[in-house]
Amino acid sequence: MRIEPSLSLVFVINVVVAQNQSLNTSLFSLFSESLGAKPSEIGVTLLMSGIVATVLMVPSGILAEKLGRKQVMLVSAALAAVSVFSYTLATSWQQLIPPAMLFAASFALFIPARMTLVADYSTPANRVAVYSLTNMAWPVGSIYGPIVGGALADAFPGWKIPFYFMSLTSLLCILPALALKRAPGSLRSSEGGRVMRPSQRFSFLHGVFFLFIVGLFVELGIMAVDPLMPLYLERKFGVTKTQIGIFYSVGFGLATLLSQIPAGFLAGRYGRKRVFLGCVSVVPLLYVLCAWAGEYLSLMTFYMLINALWSMTWPLSMAILIDAVRTPDRGVAVGMRQTFLRLGATVGPLIGGFLWDSMGQATPFYASAVFFVLAIPALFLLREKQS
Repeated sequence: MRIEPSLSLVFVINVVVAQNQSLNTSLFSLFSESLGAKPSEIGVTLLMSGIVATVLMVPSGILAEKLGRKQVMLVSAALAAVSVFSYTLATSWQQLIPPAMLFAASFALFIPARMTLVADYSTPANRVAVYSLTNMAWPVGSIYGPIVGGALADAFPGWKIPFYFMSLTSLLCILPALALKRAPGSLRSSEGGRVMRPSQRFSFLHGVFFLFIVGLFVELGIMAVDPLMPLYLERKFGVTKTQIGIFYSVGFGLATLLSQIPAGFLAGRYGRKRVFLGCVSVVPLLYVLCAWAGEYLSLMTFYMLINALWSMTWPLSMAILIDAVRTPDRGVAVGMRQTFLRLGATVGPLIGGFLWDSMGQATPFYASAVFFVLAIPALFLLREKQS
């Protein structure tokens, strides 16, 4: 399969974004704790940053259509560099809230631009495969990012060096972003240039609304546990920051790398919706096993399986969405999808932190299992457009 040059540049940028997102996930809760935050207060910080990302998702999709993907990605890179550098200036956990919100804003700008650009260079026939290939940028960055961050945190006193690394690499993303070309797909209209009435503008929602609901519950499940996992590992197993980085590298980065290609193959053989349902249905059991895990390696194995199954749903959900949407509406549709995802990612840490403080450190795992179970009925109600 031939990959357009601009998609190769997006892949490079995406690797750095994934590197910094995974590094931030593996260290942020520990950094916040070092500044005096409890798990519930870490949840408050993530809630505030999540609100920003949630509110910006649809506007970001509109900006990607109106101003261009290139311009939006440039702004995203600059905001990411400034925000993580500002982490190093914080002296209390409360002071982390503004830069965390800015970092979330940079991610909110990047995602719709990146997803719609990939859509512009794919067709209904190869869309799952293209998304699977380009999604491999996430595990590539997520494999080395947490390890580098953990090693830097262990090797140098304080927390500044890992965040300097994040800031510098974000700044360097400006170079490939400047080289991006306008995608030919963004100039086409699947409706042959016909202008749609306002009542038709969001007609695609009738087919994919339940896809958004699935995304909401899945993100609630993932994020009720994920930000607190470094604290759980440190308190239960007494591991170092480098070992926490290895946990994320293998449990998320390697897991998602190995699962992207099978997602496209299985979708072609058994159907997108059926594979989607199968992935979501297995995860609740794995979260229960995580709560029971008594060893670092066994927990890593269950966590790896969860993220492998979760990441297999990424290209499936995007392909279902893009096939239901006219080309001019893709930015808005992706923004709406991301809004539901960010809503789950915003509320999830707050729920997980509250359960940890009030009922014990294993209870977020059970909450995650429940959220994935709640996603299953919405998947049955989802209507998939046949390509």
